Amino acid sequence: MFKPKTALFAATLILMSLLAPSSILAEESGVVFSDAPSEVQITAGSSSIVDIKVANTGDSAKTFELDIETAVPVSASIIPGTVTLKKGESSAFKVSFLSSSTNTINRYPSKLKLRGEGVDVVKEFFIVILPTAEKKFEINNNYLVLLNRYENLKKRFEQVKGIGCVLVEAGDVNAVTPKAIVDSLGDLNDNLEKTRISIKENDFLTASIEEEKGRRMTDKVEADINSLKASQETCEDEKLRVSGYLTGGFIGTAIGVIVILVIIGLVVYNHYTRLPKVRKLIRAESHYLKPKTDSLPRNPNVTRVGRDFRYEFKKKR
Repeated sequence: MFKPKTALFAATLILMSLLAPSSILAEESGVVFSDAPSEVQITAGSSSIVDIKVANTGDSAKTFELDIETAVPVSASIIPGTVTLKKGESSAFKVSFLSSSTNTINRYPSKLKLRGEGVDVVKEFFIVILPTAEKKFEINNNYLVLLNRYENLKKRFEQVKGIGCVLVEAGDVNAVTPKAIVDSLGDLNDNLEKTRISIKENDFLTASIEEEKGRRMTDKVEADINSLKASQETCEDEKLRVSGYLTGGFIGTAIGVIVILVIIGLVVYNHYTRLPKVRKLIRAESHYLKPKTDSLPRNPNVTRVGRDFRYEFKKKR
């Protein structure tokens, strides 16, 4: 009967065999890397020659070749193509790495592989593409540009933040807030400081990597500030719209009330003036408003006394 413990033990052995380091595999095949670099540095657009030494520690002669596996497009010329070693013998492969000038400076994981009958040995190493003098100048200049953008973004954020009106819909986890921008500016400041230190220590590989991160971070902060400003403008427009609506509504209501009161006053006046007692009272009151004389005297007598004129009116009998 197949026991679970037995299955677990077998699975463990299979996993160990798959993850076995190159030293164990080398001991089984009898061929080892006696001297191989863990890192090969190549300036972009140039070449580098490296000696990779191997030895046969087994009991019989072995014939094998060296192969290089890497993600970076670097051409490698290997001399000799094939090596045959007797028991206890050593030899070396001379490898010439040639980098294109367009290669992106970075640290690429790679593998050295010895392949042959009964030989399967793998050693991991890194191919590092270093910047040229022109690239170093470009990295330093890009850092200064990013630093200037960072300072301008800080000033612009202070201006935008001062508006203080932000519309955030409920449940909108992607909404840009002033606090989020403050955090992003802090991260960008840390990134620029790492870039500055890397340039100062002549570690342009790290500086290039940090600079690329800084460029993306700067673009994001700028986009967030633009988004915040747009949100604030929308908020201000909404406030003006609501204020105008309330003001207009109040004025319209006031005018309507005044018109209604005037109409009511006219209706009441018209109603009460039609009543007999009120009409009699109005006629009686209007009697006292009539002038004492119907008309002024006519044909006055005009006499001149010196430079003055004297007017005399004759009273009617």
